[in-house]
This record gives sequence, structure tokens and C-alpha cells, in this order.
Amino acid sequence: MVVYTPIYLYKHIGLGWDQIGVIFTIMLAPFIIFGLPIGILIDKYHVKKRTLLYVGIIIMSFSTFLISYITTKNIALWSLVMFMTRMGASITETTSEIYFFTHIGEEDTYLLSVFRDMTPVAYIIAPVISTLIFIILPLKFLFAILGIIILSALYYIPKLRHNHNYGIPN
Repeated sequence: MVVYTPIYLYKHIGLGWDQIGVIFTIMLAPFIIFGLPIGILIDKYHVKKRTLLYVGIIIMSFSTFLISYITTKNIALWSLVMFMTRMGASITETTSEIYFFTHIGEEDTYLLSVFRDMTPVAYIIAPVISTLIFIILPLKFLFAILGIIILSALYYIPKLRHNHNYGIPN
């Protein structure tokens, strides 16, 4: 998203960098807006983490998939769609962080570095996969494929542990 979205908006949709700047400012707002409310929903109102993971992944997947089919230069529409992609990402990221930290114990601190290293690994793997996709399909389909890949994360949510008994699987 970070690399290919601005290129797509500039080269294929025809938006200017000033317009893309506005869209990206709006797009990144969910990371500021939703973090605390998600934590409150989980801690105070006992909303299930799995439920929020489902919601976040579905929002992120659908809105990312939608990017491939929007051809207008309407900044409001692009801002809304991009906001939705990051809203899903924010919900998913915040919930996964909360889940992770409620399921590790002090003897599992080594897992923290593994958990933190996954994002940089994704920044290496994603361009490699994207390059392979570009060999076969145009750039606009990258977002549809990414939306489908994100949707595949739904498979793993039911496999998450329910309990907080550190080190003891269900």
C-alpha cells in the first residue's frame, strides 16, 4: 500500500501529488482515531478480540479490493476508500497487539522480537510478490489480489487461543 498506491493514483488515475497528499493525510487518520476506542471496546465493554479481527480484516480486504475498480479522480471517494483500508488495518493491528500482549507471559519475552520483526519482513516479501504479479497482470489488479490475500487471514482467526493460560494450548 505504501509504495504502490501513490504510484497507482499518480500514473494510472491521474491525480496530482497535492491531491494524493490530501488523500494520504485522511487515509492515515484511523491509526490516530481508532487505537484508543478499540482498546476501550476490548477492556471496558468486553468486545471479543476475534470479532474485531474479523471486522478489521473484512473492512481492509473489501476496501483494498475495491481500489482496482475505481477509475474516477474524485478525491472524496478516494479519501473514503483509502480511509476504509486503513480503518480496517488500524482495527486489525490494534486488536492483534492487544491479543498478543494478553497471551504472552514473562517467560515468552523472546516472542516480542519475533512479533515486532514480522512487519519489516512483510516490507521485504510484499514487493517480491508484487513484482511477480506485475509480470502477469497490470498494476490495478494488484489491489484486487491483495484484497483476496488479506481475506485469507480469516482462516487463521478461529485458530487463536481463547484463554490466558500462558504456554498451555487449548
